[in-house]
Amino acid sequence: MTECYCDSSEFYRARMRKARNLYVCCECANVIFPGDRYEDHFGVQDGDIFADRTCSPCVRLRNWVRSNVPCLCITHGNQFEENEIAIEEARFRAPEETVGLYFGYLIRKAANERASKSRHEAR
Repeated sequence: MTECYCDSSEFYRARMRKARNLYVCCECANVIFPGDRYEDHFGVQDGDIFADRTCSPCVRLRNWVRSNVPCLCITHGNQFEENEIAIEEARFRAPEETVGLYFGYLIRKAANERASKSRHEAR
């Protein structure tokens, strides 16, 4: 088992919430409508305060990647790039065990984009 080390914040809190207002996802830039579920993050790192929101489809995609690679460190706003880096590292370390991992990620990412687009067009 490999160790995972991510730079940690001095303080960090993430929780799922239900939107009361319009927000924008810090990962995909899609609108989070009132009534939608989203992840609210708040923290302090190197003395700087940050607060972001991530839509539910992006949270599901991140959780899928995290469950399939040994280490996934996310900086909010860079999820897609960091997902792909983590998958590439896993494929390099264990090519035979990770056949199809990147393909599975691309399918889930495209499904999230299609679902989000159709949901926003309906509103």
